[in-house]
Amino acid sequence: MTSVEDVVADLRKVVDPELGRDIVSLGMVRSE
Repeated sequence: MTSVEDVVADLRKVVDPELGRDIVSLGMVRSE
């Protein structure tokens, strides 16, 4: 199973750093 953190890490490599931060924030919110 792919964890949210792994997906976020891959997205951060492709997406702009600023969007990456937003995705990380959303990922943390979803995790909680």
